[in-house]
Amino acid sequence: MKIFSHKFSTFLLTAVLVAVSFNTANLHAATSAEQTSIEPFIDVQARKNEIASLSSYERSKYCGSRITLIKLSKQAVITGHLQWQESNVQMAGHAIYLLVENYYRGSTFAAEEIREVLAEAVRINAFSDVQPYKPKELPSSYNAYNEPYFQLGAFLGPVAHAYLILKTEYPDDTNLIEAVKNWGDSIYETTVNKKNSFGGKTKGVDRRGLQATGYAHWGNATGNHEILETALKYYKKSMLSVGKRGKDRIWRFWAKKKDHVYYPNMTYQTALASAFILHRSGYDDVFEYAPKKGTIVDGVEWLWDQLFEKKQTKLIRTRSSGTRHLAWSELFISQFPDHPVSEKMRQWRDSQHEPLYGALAGGPTTCLYRKIN
Repeated sequence: MKIFSHKFSTFLLTAVLVAVSFNTANLHAATSAEQTSIEPFIDVQARKNEIASLSSYERSKYCGSRITLIKLSKQAVITGHLQWQESNVQMAGHAIYLLVENYYRGSTFAAEEIREVLAEAVRINAFSDVQPYKPKELPSSYNAYNEPYFQLGAFLGPVAHAYLILKTEYPDDTNLIEAVKNWGDSIYETTVNKKNSFGGKTKGVDRRGLQATGYAHWGNATGNHEILETALKYYKKSMLSVGKRGKDRIWRFWAKKKDHVYYPNMTYQTALASAFILHRSGYDDVFEYAPKKGTIVDGVEWLWDQLFEKKQTKLIRTRSSGTRHLAWSELFISQFPDHPVSEKMRQWRDSQHEPLYGALAGGPTTCLYRKIN
């Protein structure tokens, strides 16, 4: 019996070691697979070719064409009242997105303009000197860097698009490509490592979502898994807003009644945009994440019902550089083309007379993501 036990123990130990070795190998294999699982959020050349294949009239349905002036500065500055603040970072990000849209529309000069903007940003180390912002409308305990840091984090979204265009159009300009990557990484390091705590009932869910979108774009564009992990972490925090059956569980207790859809729209769109990019970065289960019993898909269903079934559309503008828009619907349709809500979105979208755009929901979403038949 003792001999049997010894033999059995030896067998069992060997089996365990083999299993551990096998699982470890699988873990390494999975990790290795994960390291190569990033699908670019956009194939620049393929999308450019798709748009170029359309007639001039058809192109105008997908991509707008606007004259834009991008103002860069070493300082990141926010001024004015909290509700009507002016931010040079947000203005620059908005302008870069418009330039990206011009590029896909077929502008002859857009690629060179994007290159010049990025070269200037590197030269002056744009927005590296972050100025605190705490207007009188905010409580004395509010961190003066919360606002500028979330705006800088979100700014990495349009920068990521510009970076990919630079790599596509000027692959031999390796020094500039590397310099832009280092500049973008420094923005990430600035915004993620400094204290930007959020307290109170709202817990900064909207701002966390905005940072998540920027980090997801930049981590995807540069293949940086550390940044993608941070994006996932911030996405999860933003999802604290989505309750059972997708119903908002934070803003209805805080916002004024007239804004009870505006604030969820602001928050849900950033969560959706983050999930959209994270899914392309290898996080396959991100759309199933439901810390408060509601996924972002549930949230979109609830929000769309609130907006249209309950006639709340007066709060939403079609095209905006802020948060009052439904450009995020293009992301949802692209990701879930057969979902019942997608059909409702398509009906609304097709009634519009210009491409959808929303700086905080992925920029020129129609131009970038609408399927071309």
